[in-house]
Amino acid sequence: MRYHMFIIVFLWSSFLRATLYRQVTIVFVEDPRAEYYEIEWLEKDPRQAKTSSHIEKIYRSPVVRKVKANYLYFRMRSVAGKNYSPWTEPYSLASLTEKITYERETQTKDTGKEDQPSQELTAKEGDVMSTPKPEQPTAQDTQHKDFVQNEPKAVNIENFPKEKPNFKDAVKSQTPQEEIKEIESHVVSQNPVNLEQLANERPPYYSINESEIKPYEKPIDITSDGSYNIALYRNQLAESQYRNLRVIMDTTPPQTTVGFYQPVIFDGSQLWISYHSPIELRAEDNLSGVRKIWFRLFASSMPPGDFEEYRGNFTLEQKKLSADELVYIEFYAEDLAQNKEKLNRIVLHADLSAPKIEKVHQNGPRYEIWFQEKNPPVRYVLWKSSGQKIKEGETKKLLLLENAEPGNYLIELKDNFGNSAQEKLTLP
Repeated sequence: MRYHMFIIVFLWSSFLRATLYRQVTIVFVEDPRAEYYEIEWLEKDPRQAKTSSHIEKIYRSPVVRKVKANYLYFRMRSVAGKNYSPWTEPYSLASLTEKITYERETQTKDTGKEDQPSQELTAKEGDVMSTPKPEQPTAQDTQHKDFVQNEPKAVNIENFPKEKPNFKDAVKSQTPQEEIKEIESHVVSQNPVNLEQLANERPPYYSINESEIKPYEKPIDITSDGSYNIALYRNQLAESQYRNLRVIMDTTPPQTTVGFYQPVIFDGSQLWISYHSPIELRAEDNLSGVRKIWFRLFASSMPPGDFEEYRGNFTLEQKKLSADELVYIEFYAEDLAQNKEKLNRIVLHADLSAPKIEKVHQNGPRYEIWFQEKNPPVRYVLWKSSGQKIKEGETKKLLLLENAEPGNYLIELKDNFGNSAQEKLTLP
């Protein structure tokens, strides 16, 4: 008798409540050399498309199962030790009364009638198999209202091998596909990459980006920055894959830029900011990602101090800088691969003072009022002590008053950074 996985009698199914499952009964001829059998329930025909499936271990015929309705096909194979027979062709579950059998072609007398299967056939050398007498229904089978007692019609399987195969040569040694967990992400910055350390085990085999499956003998070389998909295998067969690693090689530090929100003045060589100008730090890292930004801010009259973690925009007011002097911002970022950026330094000029009157000069009926301001123009409003507005506008440094009446005045001054002040003015 040749060793081959075969299904002999029939298949029927009926939908259960809410069509979530179908009842399936499969009767097959057991092989005495098989330790058990595997049946694979398939959502699609694997000859036509990739499909999800579920493999189940069984030990005897018949197979009676409630199968999820999304499984439309099945196939079987037998197992002896580490040897697996080839899968049968996939069979459809769509037909509720489909009958399947593998038989040798029967011989009948020339009676002019259609051939009928003989009740008994004797196995001969070279036969694929013999057809047994129809099996009687078991107690379990007869409880099913759709049980079919008629013997299925014989069909000829022409593609069975002519020669008698050797058992060891006929089976295919393979490992069933294992369920692979979600992709495990790892970030590294040192080459070579120690997979044993990343996976917390020594993988037998591996492949990088779906390349050749190789035995893992030592840490692997990854010389270029980038993302790599590394699959781990139990042997050199693709079906033995059991883990999937995503390894990001990142040897490039992040880059940080500094930004300033209004009010800001840049005169071509110097950058001026106010007491309330928001300062923002932005770091970019295209591989592993930015972990943290560190910075410190200090004036020329104070020691640098410690670095602190950047958590959002800040101002000179928040950092308690109140003098018109040079301000230094030093900063750097680090990424998830522990690459650190070189220290950056920005020099600023802080304008925290309001404009003020520097001097007043009288020339006959005309008065010249000079202002002191680092970043002109100066906006002004001149009031008489009685509350009457005399004049308003803006100027770089000089305000001219023609034919102004002597007396007491109040002048409001404001610069581009919002620094403002009020001063009393007496015109002689």
